[in-house]
Amino acid sequence: MQFITRGFKFGLWVIVVVASLRNNEMRAQNWSLKGSVMASVEINETKPSILLKWSPETTATKYTIYRKLKDAKAWGSLKATLAGTEVSYLDTTVQIGQTYEYRITRAASDIPANGYLYAAIKGPAIESKNAVLLLIDSRIQDSLITSINRLKNDLYNEGWDVMQVVVDKNATVPQVKDLILNQKALNPKLKTLFIIGHVIVPYAGNDAYDGHPDHIGAWPADSYYADLDGTWTDDSVDNTDAGRTENKNSIGDGKFDQAYIPSDLELEVGRVDFFNMPAFLKNEIQLLRQYFDKDHKFRTGQIKARRRGVVLDNFNFQNEGFAQSGYRACSAFFGPDSTSTADYRTSLLNGSYLWSYGAGGGWYEGAGGISTTQNMAVDSLQGIFTFLFGSYFGDWDSPNNFMRSALGSGTILTCAWAGRPGWQMQHMAMGEHIGFSSLLSQNNNTLYINSPNGRRGVHAALMGDPTLVMYPMLPVSNLTIKEVAGLVELNWGASTDASEGYLIQRKKSNESTFQTIARNFNGLTYLDKCLNKDTTYEYRICATKLEKNASGSFYNVSAGLISSIKITRPDLAIDSIMTKDENAGFNQGKFLGAQVSGGTAPFTYTIKGNLDPNKLSAGTYTLIVEDANGCKTEKEFIIRLNTSNHEINIDHVIIYPQPADDFLYINPKSKWELNEVRLINPIGTESNVKVERTSQNLGRIFVQNLKPGWYMIKGSNGNKHFEIPFIKL
Repeated sequence: MQFITRGFKFGLWVIVVVASLRNNEMRAQNWSLKGSVMASVEINETKPSILLKWSPETTATKYTIYRKLKDAKAWGSLKATLAGTEVSYLDTTVQIGQTYEYRITRAASDIPANGYLYAAIKGPAIESKNAVLLLIDSRIQDSLITSINRLKNDLYNEGWDVMQVVVDKNATVPQVKDLILNQKALNPKLKTLFIIGHVIVPYAGNDAYDGHPDHIGAWPADSYYADLDGTWTDDSVDNTDAGRTENKNSIGDGKFDQAYIPSDLELEVGRVDFFNMPAFLKNEIQLLRQYFDKDHKFRTGQIKARRRGVVLDNFNFQNEGFAQSGYRACSAFFGPDSTSTADYRTSLLNGSYLWSYGAGGGWYEGAGGISTTQNMAVDSLQGIFTFLFGSYFGDWDSPNNFMRSALGSGTILTCAWAGRPGWQMQHMAMGEHIGFSSLLSQNNNTLYINSPNGRRGVHAALMGDPTLVMYPMLPVSNLTIKEVAGLVELNWGASTDASEGYLIQRKKSNESTFQTIARNFNGLTYLDKCLNKDTTYEYRICATKLEKNASGSFYNVSAGLISSIKITRPDLAIDSIMTKDENAGFNQGKFLGAQVSGGTAPFTYTIKGNLDPNKLSAGTYTLIVEDANGCKTEKEFIIRLNTSNHEINIDHVIIYPQPADDFLYINPKSKWELNEVRLINPIGTESNVKVERTSQNLGRIFVQNLKPGWYMIKGSNGNKHFEIPFIKL
């Protein structure tokens, strides 16, 4: 077979026939497995602790433990040193709700090993996402409009800020990069690129990451699109000897010189591209439509894979251990006992595996002992996330490419060429999306120990949807919203996955990010309050579950159900605050009153600082009004005279004190001719009021039985009408 001859010809990757490989496996060590610390955790909520466990290794001489927080760029000081016979470490310095990343390093008499965990006890839910930009091939846009709109809706429901650019089929690589930079300038939250279709592929480098001299040259490099500030040149590499035309790299040909990323990538990138795949009976559009159908079903909980992993490394290289990417990830997700070493294709045809890994001597359309593009075209593999590794097909823009073909088989949704470099997936155990892990892997230098071959290479790429998470849940249903008596009432149908209740989020229609207003809410009806008139609000309701796996536990949230409402009820507002000017000449000083609108009666009034309104010195104060729903508003006012009593002067009549508790005094400034005195309550109802005359020009109105709120005294004195507001404490 040609691919076998090719492998032996260059003496770099030994490729053997499957039968002899099986016999060899029975006699030899599994070096990928030996190079992986197969670690998992047990958590204790009562006495908060995380127990790190790993499979024993007879050649182990020492273990070292490191711990860091998620965003830390270094491991810091050593956490523990343990004998080679130890198989666990108890970390008691942990807090519930905090995530921790661990590195377990094993020294041994044969080869060293590393394991990585991202663990927590009740880790926090990832409640919102960044922005994702869909870069859509103009050739396929019209045919996939329904699928793309559904994808955008799914992403929005999950909390992504969704952007879209249709890329002309004649666009150049720099022009596409400019489109990305422009979108980043418009939305600084942009973190993820999802390339849909055959958007022009950047090529870069002069290397053979698979070790074959005829493969030295430029490889596909979507990493160029992800690097927003690095320097990429096309003025030094001149190589016309590569075996594939696309790999030839000459000065000024539009293919970049860099074989390794010139700076850390800023964006996560994933691509779904079925261009030039004639091995499939379905055409490009049909394959894309099929992909987005299963993508939608998985992310909404309609497709579920068994939580286990299968790994097969047909290379078994002692010095690199390509399948460490698969073993480490599956152990962190499912534990060592649910991570099997078995035939890749047979396992996925006969059973369901959430994760899988297959490596073997490769060519553009297959890997020895794993599968082929032609098999992928007819197989229905029962998996979601997969890694493949082997010669040639890591150059993924080739016709009938094996790595791209995986996305057309069964329920497979992502694939990466994992081995050169190794990939770090442990963060997905606590709810992160795969794009996060792909970017971490592409930027990794020495933080995570893998084979140095291929590290930070421009070729590293994710095939598939970069926004996918491991544990989608069934969402809620039938969300309805209505405005009732100053409140917004939300009702929804239960999700069977909502073991921890519901997450409720809200945002104004002109805002890009939802804010959480309730967590782990136990019920199917929620009342929201204190909203602004003539404002449209969007609500997002998600099911919440305490997810448990081999890395601990975290709060998982489903995709949300979203609906909106425009508020019609007036806001609670202090329209005016009245103070008596010191030049009015009254010995009693200034009296305070307030005009309030909107909200729901009754109202309560306080001066910030819980000050006595009848004993305010000169200065600036804040009046706080709270309505029956607990909504508050406040407004500053000024007292210009030091006094303990205040009055409102409506030209010819004064009432005081303001605010009032037991009674009001009413004082016509001229002679007493009061008549038709009435009380208006906070909802506008009028009633007669009795005025008890206490002196020639002074009367008293008892108000101790009134509920707190804003009122009005209305009447006339002779032929002069008056309406004077007051506050009942």
